[in-house]
Amino acid sequence: MSLLIRGDLVNLELEDGEVLSMPKHWGLVHDLDGQLLGRCELVICPYELVSEQVDELPNNIVKAAITYYGGGKRLVKGAVEIPSGPWQYIGHAVFIYYARYGKKRGLYQHPFEQPVPIYQQVYGDCLKIKLPNVCVIDSRGFIWP
Repeated sequence: MSLLIRGDLVNLELEDGEVLSMPKHWGLVHDLDGQLLGRCELVICPYELVSEQVDELPNNIVKAAITYYGGGKRLVKGAVEIPSGPWQYIGHAVFIYYARYGKKRGLYQHPFEQPVPIYQQVYGDCLKIKLPNVCVIDSRGFIWP
């Protein structure tokens, strides 16, 4: 399983102007392999970094992490529980704001070229972003939509 925390300090701006501010210790989780989530789905949920350095990982995960965070940084283990549904539609997002770490650290923002649906757990607070199936998310962050 290849999960990557693409950032935290996540805020989503909805079409009606409402801004959803997630707790600062919640991350933007992306399943690179699409095993637990669709390739173009991300969840915003609690995560925790563990101080252990990761020595052995599949090459695809190492490559994705180094490309996203930049070289020279040690990779550490993290713990995240992927939230389950049922999910309830709460609106369409037109903008996402988040903080990245590593060599490319900083505050990032991305206007969605087309609004994307946002869902919230019926029995929880986690959110799911459902991008179109032809989304582009890479080392630069969100590219399309």
